[in-house]
Amino acid sequence: MLIAIIRNSIIAKLGLVGLVVGLGFIGYSQIAKVPERSTLQVTEGRIESASRITKKNRRTGTTSVHYELNMKPLQGEAFKLTVPSQQVGDNMVRAMIGRTVRAEYDGDNEVMHLAQGATDVVKFDSAAERRRLGIAQYWIDGLAILAAGVVALLIGAGLALRRMRREATAQP
Repeated sequence: MLIAIIRNSIIAKLGLVGLVVGLGFIGYSQIAKVPERSTLQVTEGRIESASRITKKNRRTGTTSVHYELNMKPLQGEAFKLTVPSQQVGDNMVRAMIGRTVRAEYDGDNEVMHLAQGATDVVKFDSAAERRRLGIAQYWIDGLAILAAGVVALLIGAGLALRRMRREATAQP
């Protein structure tokens, strides 16, 4: 009976999708963690170049900006580090080009602490707080999507049941 209701209602199907996506967001918020400072990779090297990357989300219309720093470590191959624009400004990034910095970053090469000499350019505490807020947003979004999924599922099931009853009584 439940499967028949879901098959007869696109709204109920969308509600089920909402339930799954909402639970996924909530699950991710529970397993995602801010890395401990002791677990970060640490590299010292020179910033060769930097670029500002702007991404616009077509679905939501929001724009995100981050910087990619091309770093040449004292030993090893050059690689890119990502720094969110909330952490540094254009002037700071330009000032670091050609200079030696010490970077602490996670497995995704996102900078959690960046220092040039004795000056902290990106502080670990502020980067960790920004990450915590992002994880908390997954929890909130998950709850909202889950609630919308439940509502859609209930409405879709009610409409499908009503339609199925009408069809059953209309048949001789």
